[in-house]
Amino acid sequence: MIRKDGDVESYTEASSPTPPGQESVSPLDMVSQAVEEMADNIEQAFTTEDDEHKHSNR
Repeated sequence: MIRKDGDVESYTEASSPTPPGQESVSPLDMVSQAVEEMADNIEQAFTTEDDEHKHSNR
């Protein structure tokens, strides 16, 4: 929360301010993308051609 004391802005929370234009970006966005990529890589590493054939026939 920003508190204005005259011409000085101070932050009342122990955090850094969000830069303008970055309000819709979460700090976890990059982590989420990395986890998704790792999960895809693990799935690909443990999927065999036979597994892929079984799943495509559903």
